[in-house]
Amino acid sequence: MAQVTDSRQRSLFASAVLSYADFTSGAAKDLFSLPAKSILVDGGVEVYQSWDNTATIDVGFDYPAGGGTDDPDGIVDGLSLATAAGGAAFGATAGKKGKYLPLGGMITGTVTTSTASTTGQLQVWVEYIVDGRTEAVYED
Repeated sequence: MAQVTDSRQRSLFASAVLSYADFTSGAAKDLFSLPAKSILVDGGVEVYQSWDNTATIDVGFDYPAGGGTDDPDGIVDGLSLATAAGGAAFGATAGKKGKYLPLGGMITGTVTTSTASTTGQLQVWVEYIVDGRTEAVYED
């Protein structure tokens, strides 16, 4: 079989499922990291169980030193967590599709609540590709 290198690639995904107990109001939480040369394709937040108070989430970037200016609400800005089965399309507020992370970076989430929460669950997800990554296709 001959190996043919193909510059096309499948998307990669990173996600985290979190509950109200995983957050301290107003404090950024590291959710997952993306590798160097990542390019964001899509992503968002899906609320599985609504928060029992007035709560919002920001999702953004925490860059390594020299990788850019941190942007704590660059992906999702102020999404209400008070409605179950809610969600926000990536870039609906900030337009970060195609964002290039030359040194990679941490995706962070910050939940702000009016009072202590006792219920709530959500998933944060990101679809991305890595610049220069290739996949091999084998042919006869």
